[in-house]
Amino acid sequence: MSLKLKGQTSLELMFLFMVIVGGILLVAKIYYPSDASVSLTYQLKSAAQDACTFLNEGVVVNDTVHASLDRVIELNNYSSLNCAVSGVSVNRTSSSIDAEVYIAYSSNLNATLVSGAVRNYLVARLSRVNGFVLRNGVLYFRGYPVNLGVVVK
Repeated sequence: MSLKLKGQTSLELMFLFMVIVGGILLVAKIYYPSDASVSLTYQLKSAAQDACTFLNEGVVVNDTVHASLDRVIELNNYSSLNCAVSGVSVNRTSSSIDAEVYIAYSSNLNATLVSGAVRNYLVARLSRVNGFVLRNGVLYFRGYPVNLGVVVK
């Protein structure tokens, strides 16, 4: 076989391989779509765990993202809240996303205060993540408004 035919055969095989791989990716995308709920759940849980870690450290950093948590730490006398994320729930409708983050903590602080502080932190933190946008005080994820609630036990 001549060198010219070997080169042509190699190019044909590469083209055939690219067509097969492209077809597999196309079929995989149809059967395994990127689910916004899964991505949102991951981002919420990660941010909520960061909030709990911050509240457990008891150190104030004085920046805009952590401002609401700084206030909770100050009111708790710079002590750990023994905060933990106990769950995340995401329900996507055709027009919005309802998300709940469940937090457990042990402190004498008002649950409403802690809930509001964690929610404000989540909105501030997530608004800096790709896919999220904060417009007029409403957090959007991939174009859907997110109704975010924080339940504290």
